[in-house]
Amino acid sequence: MGFCIFNNVAVAAAAALQQHGLERVAIVDYDVHHGNGTQHVFEDDPRVLFISLHQDSNYPKHS
Repeated sequence: MGFCIFNNVAVAAAAALQQHGLERVAIVDYDVHHGNGTQHVFEDDPRVLFISLHQDSNYPKHS
């Protein structure tokens, strides 16, 4: 999924929650592609608000 080898945003969000004691984090992904990899990492974690702003129907095709 996605286009990154290392998802630095996901690592930073997880560290903020686990190591720095934040109760909630928000990730805003502004890119031509949907941030589906980041979404998948946190889709079952209610502490993370994930927002993806991307070009309509670019990638994945039905995003």
